[in-house]
Amino acid sequence: MTDTWSAMGRCFSIDARTKEIQDRASVLPVVSESSWHIEAESGSNPKPDGEQPSAARLPADQPAVQKQQHILIVEDSKADVFLIRESVQSLDLRAELNVVQDGEKAIKFFEYVDRDLSAPCPDLIILDINLPKRSGGEVVRQMRQTRRCANVPILVVTSSDSERDRDEMAKLGVQAYFRKPSEYASFMKLGDLVKRLLEGQAHGCA
Repeated sequence: MTDTWSAMGRCFSIDARTKEIQDRASVLPVVSESSWHIEAESGSNPKPDGEQPSAARLPADQPAVQKQQHILIVEDSKADVFLIRESVQSLDLRAELNVVQDGEKAIKFFEYVDRDLSAPCPDLIILDINLPKRSGGEVVRQMRQTRRCANVPILVVTSSDSERDRDEMAKLGVQAYFRKPSEYASFMKLGDLVKRLLEGQAHGCA
């Protein structure tokens, strides 16, 4: 069974299982504007309480638990947030994905993290350029001036393919630039770039 889903003018053919996931994703994880509490959505699927394995039963050669990564998505399009989340969660990553929906909220988030040392600084920022209230460029400039998040790697995900935007982002020290493709399968390649950035291996454009 297949269906067609239109996102930001891009039509994707998706199977029934993906459609079900999309329907369940109608409420997206966001950074609360009032308290800046992060409502996290983990990329892992822990077992119910009754099925949690005991640490005593783990094999001696069990690898160390993977560090949980924190990814901040700055994107106003719910459709594109869904696609970004799908691309990241398709990988073997232990990550929390958090969303702010305009440039002003992103800047306030970084100010909050600077004030509250208990708040986690993102390990990666996925940023759209064309945002409401404050542009992606303004967000990057403000972030680079913070104490705690100045060196966080940034992955730009945008529909813009202009040389001017690419040059501006490069001058601001953005680690990678990903143009939003029109095909679902091509968008899912974003996940590999995210993983490489978290591992410190990626730099450039896509």
